[in-house]
Amino acid sequence: MKNNYKTIGLISPFPPPYGGMAIHALNIKKCLNLSSYSVVLINTNMTNIFSNIKIIKNIVEFIMYLYALRRIFEIDILFIISSSGRYYYFKSLTALILGKLFKKRVIINFVGGRVVKEKNKKSLIFYSLKFFDK
Repeated sequence: MKNNYKTIGLISPFPPPYGGMAIHALNIKKCLNLSSYSVVLINTNMTNIFSNIKIIKNIVEFIMYLYALRRIFEIDILFIISSSGRYYYFKSLTALILGKLFKKRVIINFVGGRVVKEKNKKSLIFYSLKFFDK
């Protein structure tokens, strides 16, 4: 069976720094490159400027992330590596909404078990999970 999806947008933090999600993303990228897929990297960890002023750093980083998401037009599938909490709401949910708006398939890969331990199964995270394709 021929694969109709050729370009995957891999959305994740990438090094530096070398953390769990970043290393996981590099491994997935390596595996996808061995297949017939073309991989477009969309980094969610883009700035070290204003690192002492957290609110300004977060705003600047979010604006830069929105700009990076313009690459959605080049890809067929969004593959999001996500953790729960604030990262999910600002990075993963944003990519999901834009992906669905532009009729892209969207896959999520959760890192860590916090989402499973959530006590409130009526939270936005659990509600939004049904909109992911996988």
